[in-house]
Amino acid sequence: MHSVVLARLRKIYKAKEAKPVDLRQWLADTAPSRERSVTKFVQRLMRMNLAAIHTTTSVRPAKFKPNNEEEIKQITNCDSTYRS
Repeated sequence: MHSVVLARLRKIYKAKEAKPVDLRQWLADTAPSRERSVTKFVQRLMRMNLAAIHTTTSVRPAKFKPNNEEEIKQITNCDSTYRS
């Protein structure tokens, strides 16, 4: 991922050259100069992904609720101990 992000941040597109039309390019184009590093880019990308997942499950909770409940049951019935 590091090489992909770094290439995207360093690439300068000429006027006639077509830019990719995706979230990564939008993040690269809109990043302030102080945030044009791989670490900052990946952090912004992860925040966007989290927001997308959150809004999707908020808009259609009935579709995702049974899966969430099943996952909770599986985790609480597990003998392993999780530490953060």
